[in-house]
Amino acid sequence: MVKRNGTFLKSWHLLLLVITGVLTALAWSGRFDTLSANYIDQALVNAGVIYATARGINALVSMLQGTELDVVMLTFSIGELLDPVNDLIERFSGIMLIALGSLAMQKILLGMVSHRIFNMLLTMLALGTGAALLARQQRPYQVLLRAFVVIAFVRFSLGLVVLANNWVDVYFLSVDDTRRHVAMEHFEGELRQLSAMSGVSGPSDELVRATTAQVASLEKTRIAEQETLQQRKIEWEQAGKRLDDLEAASAWWQRWNPLVEKPPALLDAGEELDRLESEMDSLEMTLSSIDAALAKEKENLACMQKRTAGETCSFLENVTSSLSPAEIGFRINALQGRVSDFAENAIALLMSALLKSVVIPLLFLCILIKLAGMSWSRIR
Repeated sequence: MVKRNGTFLKSWHLLLLVITGVLTALAWSGRFDTLSANYIDQALVNAGVIYATARGINALVSMLQGTELDVVMLTFSIGELLDPVNDLIERFSGIMLIALGSLAMQKILLGMVSHRIFNMLLTMLALGTGAALLARQQRPYQVLLRAFVVIAFVRFSLGLVVLANNWVDVYFLSVDDTRRHVAMEHFEGELRQLSAMSGVSGPSDELVRATTAQVASLEKTRIAEQETLQQRKIEWEQAGKRLDDLEAASAWWQRWNPLVEKPPALLDAGEELDRLESEMDSLEMTLSSIDAALAKEKENLACMQKRTAGETCSFLENVTSSLSPAEIGFRINALQGRVSDFAENAIALLMSALLKSVVIPLLFLCILIKLAGMSWSRIR
């Protein structure tokens, strides 16, 4: 019986050494951090676009509520129609700021825990744990292993939370969120048409400021992502050259024989090249999303400038601006039928944003803390 326990402890200790080595290698590889950071960047862009749409709707509603029409009862109808929309969208914008703040904080914390100082601490603690175990120094081994668990938890917990959140988003939330945001954009377009039909000659200062700020923010984000992509392309070219040099330096029978294990340096170079390719693909997808959002906001800003100059944005506005009062009333009644759908989509989108930015990360973090506590109690 004693012999079995001793064998079990020996196997358990060897497993711990393997785990510490794997975690240390993963920390230095940077792949884990890259995947987490890419998701946070994409989530920030998506949330920013949704927030910009909400602010645009808020400004349009505020402008329309103060509009005087030359049609009996239409002024009252617009005000009563848009009152609940105005209340909802103001609360929506406020809570979306919380979601954006949470995502920004996660990005900052990811940058902190992925710093090389944590990798160096992890490496030193892993080496110290292994040395104490091999020297059969039980007390130093327990202290060093507990310290390793603490640093490893700090180093990887937030990244694991972000990746788990990404998994939930991709498989359960993203498709519906995209559909709801498209519905919000359609509602915003209908409000813009209504503002053109109501005789409003120009956009409000609040709407212009919000759109200008969003354009500037997206352009700044795009420049940063473009610089990162260019840097990754340079690193990818260097990694490819390094891999070619290593393959050229290896023996011909190692290059062409699939049964021969490749040297560790060659394997590491290949993994580095694959990691950079994956990161470049993710950055290109992020840039594509930013470009689409930026084009939309620039189009909106150009339209506002035309309206300020007394011009119309499109042929459709030339048509709708000459509609009769009865036709305008019909358009308002049609919009009223979609207010409830807008409210439902906005509330669902808001709850999804809170889930992805606050609730789900806290839930996964609690699970990781529980698992870390169980591991802590098993250290012996």
